[in-house]
Amino acid sequence: MDAAALVRIKRDGGALSSDQVRAFVMGCTDGSIGEGPAAAMLMAILFQGLDNQELAVWTEAMIDSGDRLDLPDGPPLVDKHSTGGVGDKLSLVLAPALAAAGARVPMISGRALGHTGGTLCKLESIPGFQVEHAPEDLGKLLGVAGFFIIAQGPTLVPGDRLFYGLRNATATVESVPLIASSILSKKHAEGLAALVLDIKAGSGSSFVEEEQSLALAKGLVGLGAQLGIRTVGIRSAMDQPLGQMVGNALEVRESIDCLEGSGPADLRQLTVVLGGALLAAAGLADDDAGGEAQISRVLDSGQAREVFGRGISAQGGRLEELALEAKTEDWCSPASGVLGIRDCREISYASAALGGLRDGNGTPPDPAVGIEWLGRAGDEVQAGQILARIHHRESRGLKEARARLAQAIDFENPRPPLPLIIGRLDP
Repeated sequence: MDAAALVRIKRDGGALSSDQVRAFVMGCTDGSIGEGPAAAMLMAILFQGLDNQELAVWTEAMIDSGDRLDLPDGPPLVDKHSTGGVGDKLSLVLAPALAAAGARVPMISGRALGHTGGTLCKLESIPGFQVEHAPEDLGKLLGVAGFFIIAQGPTLVPGDRLFYGLRNATATVESVPLIASSILSKKHAEGLAALVLDIKAGSGSSFVEEEQSLALAKGLVGLGAQLGIRTVGIRSAMDQPLGQMVGNALEVRESIDCLEGSGPADLRQLTVVLGGALLAAAGLADDDAGGEAQISRVLDSGQAREVFGRGISAQGGRLEELALEAKTEDWCSPASGVLGIRDCREISYASAALGGLRDGNGTPPDPAVGIEWLGRAGDEVQAGQILARIHHRESRGLKEARARLAQAIDFENPRPPLPLIIGRLDP
């Protein structure tokens, strides 16, 4: 097969046949097509897109590139996926809450991608926690707590493993069809009955522009339905951090607060809304309101926290050893007025400067560092008021972190914050 010829067709705006799409994906997966043509195709797709037929076949080919999870029969299998953002620790709260409400959650997650923190990076800040497990052990993990959160194994959708890494290296992270195929290939391989998608909008999301965010939402929901998964899309705000903590161990601690019935109001609200929609889609609640009541109940009773503890222990984690030993420095408002957030991504970059994100060389993040963001968009603040607390290790990256935080805020033209729940999309 002439891989360069297929890249040329897509580069020039042409459509690939189903056989060509499948042959290209399979060739990349088995190594007969090298990383050069694969990277070139991703760039061509970024600019030219994939039509519905191409996208469906691309996704199905990635699913067929490896194994599917073989899990025992039981309550419905459900999952969620977020398009990512700043301080987005929702999976850590939602998965055990859903399990406590009677669902089973086989969650396959990833590490940091671009400016967004990865669920696995957060969990790996827990001493002993293991993200890699043999396929034959997954049924046992699911039986212990009703959920697991693992890395994508080498035999599960290997095509996605390849393209996921190349997207980060080739600056094609924001391609709508590549995002959709990556997400849905893994979710289909889990054998899900229902899926809820948390599609972020705002300056901290992968898609700052409203038009792009809406296109992604529609593409994901439509592809999920095409693959036979009951899929609900919730569009939520990412124009400021979710909760207050931006940093791996800090976000685990904040997630535990929410699981114990407290924690930030926005994190709780999003957990309840997405959890309620997913329980209803899976037939475990009569409607969204009934599902939301179930999620609220397991959070307030401590049931979700107990399930979380069992699941973390089952994967080797020792929560009692979670370390928050970094030094702290208060960062204060440089002016008085209504607080606006110009670019939420700068708060994530501030955490990265401290060592809080995996760097381009693959160096693991420092689990203890990060940003505790205390201001909220629309607040009336005074000069000198504490807006953030910087958690740092021996001042590493402190100067850049301060500068990044200053770039994040805006007092001259503060934009009103987006509503947390922007809207819902059904197939």
